Amino acid sequence: MALLLLLPVATIAAQGTTVTQPVAFADPPRIDGSLGAAEWAAATRVGSSGGEILLQHDGRHVYIGIRHVGNPLGSVCVAESGRIRVLHASAALGSVTYRHTGATWKLDTAFAYAFRDRDASAQAQANRSTYLGANGWLASTVYMGTRDEMEYQIRLPSPTATHMLVRVAWLPEGELAALGAWPAAPSDDCASTELVRGSAPAILSFRPESWALLELKPKA
Repeated sequence: MALLLLLPVATIAAQGTTVTQPVAFADPPRIDGSLGAAEWAAATRVGSSGGEILLQHDGRHVYIGIRHVGNPLGSVCVAESGRIRVLHASAALGSVTYRHTGATWKLDTAFAYAFRDRDASAQAQANRSTYLGANGWLASTVYMGTRDEMEYQIRLPSPTATHMLVRVAWLPEGELAALGAWPAAPSDDCASTELVRGSAPAILSFRPESWALLELKPKA
């Protein structure tokens, strides 16, 4: 696995993963916490227990929609060369980075939470654009938009990128709520309740070779 994560994601495509998922090209949706029918009409849809995952891209960003009962908070793990980024969305947005160290992954950056805007004002929209530009990703927060729906926007590493390796996890409200993930199995710490709740342990075990390899289709 150490060698795998030192390779470009496009090379990983040839080595096989649990899921290779084609993703349709589409105009960018507005990240407002509502999976509008028109905005996501062309999206690739993947069923999950209690809901579905929606996927599309515009050549510059990948967009992930999560529709799941229980108004969940979300977490997306993205594998890049030599590191994994964890993108957390609950009442605020925050991300952490893990780097490969032998058989495990070591925390490289701690969560720094920001961006708690929920409204649709011009200032909030400007703040979202600023966050995206500075961090390379954006998501809706809990209680923003439509209940049981959330959206992610993740910048591609380059304009020529054709793949992205990800795992999506979500946790509905309630102390006894069951955590969900896509791909569902085999499990690893990307779908750890502690991580998805927004706490970053110093050491984790990831299996990115079993995640979903998003295959970005060209514009028709």
